[in-house]
Amino acid sequence: MNLTDWLHLPLMQRALWAALAGGAGCGLLGVLIVGLRIPFIGVAAAHGAMAGAVAGHLLGVSPVAGAFAGSCLAVWLIGPLIETSRQEHELAVGIVFSTMLGLTFLGMSLAGGEINRLLALLWGSILLLPPDRLVWMSGATVLVIALIVGFYPGLRALLVSRKLAAASGLRDAFLMGLVLTVVGLSVAVYLEALGGLLIFAVLIAPAATARLFARSLPALFVASAALGAGGCLAGVLLSAWWNVGTGAMVIVVLCAAFFVVLIFRRREATRYD
Repeated sequence: MNLTDWLHLPLMQRALWAALAGGAGCGLLGVLIVGLRIPFIGVAAAHGAMAGAVAGHLLGVSPVAGAFAGSCLAVWLIGPLIETSRQEHELAVGIVFSTMLGLTFLGMSLAGGEINRLLALLWGSILLLPPDRLVWMSGATVLVIALIVGFYPGLRALLVSRKLAAASGLRDAFLMGLVLTVVGLSVAVYLEALGGLLIFAVLIAPAATARLFARSLPALFVASAALGAGGCLAGVLLSAWWNVGTGAMVIVVLCAAFFVVLIFRRREATRYD
């Protein structure tokens, strides 16, 4: 079967739409989490979503609802953990990530014959998504866009300096909590398509690449979204053409784009204006 034949299949059309929505949404979120210096929040949220989905399966409730709950719980734990334990942000994220990872594999060990189905959460199954998941993914991307457009001045101030933003009267704690909540919800939605082990690269690589050449914050958002969507689309198409793993191909494409831009383009510092 050649690539043209693949493009006529409904499963491939759904995969391409999921790649477009998920890649763009993750690219936009990546600008925020990289700019706020919390890159591993995506990993913590993804593993929280996996733990929640596994718990939902074991308890006989919707794994999707469990993923939402687990992802939001993971990101909401980080702030209080920093305040109460006086840990560095990276250490707090690492503790939450490790906890959620342990709970995920503990739940999988209790799943018995259903473990193969749950293992799909690690790698993603973008080619096997049901149509309703596309609606959820599109909605999550719209939510991310609404966050950026609706709170752009505050987000720009946070990206410059959270301390200065707080000193200027901005409700930085509220805005930071809102960002973390949107990250948690979005990662839970994207999890089934992109996979808990691979979603980190889709969150980080487009933003890291865009920062090499974008000279303003609006340009950074647009470039990162385009790179995320384009990289995911290219990865899906190349995986079908060469008959290799889709998730792995997406990651290779996104990371290859970073190194190509790094080699051929020198960056001026991005201005958050």
